[in-house]
Amino acid sequence: MFSTSTGGSITGTGGDIIILDDPQNPQMANSEAERESTIAFFKNTLQSRLNDPKTGACIIVMQRLHERDLTGHVLSEDLGYTHLCLPAEAPQRTVVHFPKSGREIVREEGDILNEERFTRGNLANLKDIEDKPNYMFVKMDICDFDGVLKLMQDEKVDGIIHLAAESHVDRSIKDPFTFAQTNVMGTLSLLQAAKAYWESLPEKYEGKRFYHISTDEVYGALQMTHPEGIEPPFTTKASSGKHHLAYGEKFFTEDLKYQPHSPYSAAKASSDHFVRAFHDTFGMPTIVTNCSNNYGPYQFPEKLIPLFINNIRHRNPLPVYGKGENVRDWLYVVDHARAIDTIFHDGKIAETYNIGGFNEWKNIDIIKVLINTVDRLLCRPEGADMDLITYVTDRA
Repeated sequence: MFSTSTGGSITGTGGDIIILDDPQNPQMANSEAERESTIAFFKNTLQSRLNDPKTGACIIVMQRLHERDLTGHVLSEDLGYTHLCLPAEAPQRTVVHFPKSGREIVREEGDILNEERFTRGNLANLKDIEDKPNYMFVKMDICDFDGVLKLMQDEKVDGIIHLAAESHVDRSIKDPFTFAQTNVMGTLSLLQAAKAYWESLPEKYEGKRFYHISTDEVYGALQMTHPEGIEPPFTTKASSGKHHLAYGEKFFTEDLKYQPHSPYSAAKASSDHFVRAFHDTFGMPTIVTNCSNNYGPYQFPEKLIPLFINNIRHRNPLPVYGKGENVRDWLYVVDHARAIDTIFHDGKIAETYNIGGFNEWKNIDIIKVLINTVDRLLCRPEGADMDLITYVTDRA
């Protein structure tokens, strides 16, 4: 099973997909395109896996989608995918939570259940698969423990990829309670439901997996030791252009202590701890990954890149914290999807993996690139909208 935060859609010849979501939420209208960004990746990279007969089923849970959570594909989630090699004669299901995506890959022998409350989703994005014989939509909130447990029991769920989360820092400052409710209690609801169901089976945890996607913001902030920019310790395709500078010698590593600085990152840190605790206490097969800032097509419009593109189009102000010197490592959503796929299949139980792009940008630099690019595409003089930059007090 694999899930991505901006999904795609491929359907195999058998099994069922069940999507658990809430299409009535009034906030869902702006994210109609959110599930489109990895369609090409799904088709080009994962199509062959759909024909693998050794697959189970999947449940994709899309409750409260957001930024870096990816979801959606069962092999045996928008933002993660899960592959479970089960006997072809005994296909089961995997649950994937995927905020920010709505297409699923359905294996030939597997079923996918898509569970989401749709606080920022759009059910219309799933019309191309809603009539598929191996697809099922279920409207549910992951905080509904009884509902999630019953769904897992009814559909024989054998794996979960959990990417559903509230993830916007500014909103977490205004509404910490919602972030704690979704990110902490929602995760605990899924963990406890999985524990209750899997421990009731004769095989217990054998062949099961709970994969939790988190953020590198749980580690706090790295020190900017080279504000002028230096050659990076090593390069990738993402970091090999003129923006390849690094601003320090260190990266977030898996052995760093947690130092969350916002209600969002504090809530994600807590959910990470619960996932690890369920492994250490109950023996649940878990994996945790922490990624850097995702970007890509159809991202939810409150995020920096789509927000500023839209503001530039309409000549609205571009609020920049401080002097715009804050640095982010940007990770393309499809690269994240590939990493999740690899880790799910080859990762070790109880391990933590960090996923980054080695693609550091100062906010002001990426904003200027956005302005120049949008101006060019709109046939405006290059840099004509630089006057939209508005410096505001840093939230930190």
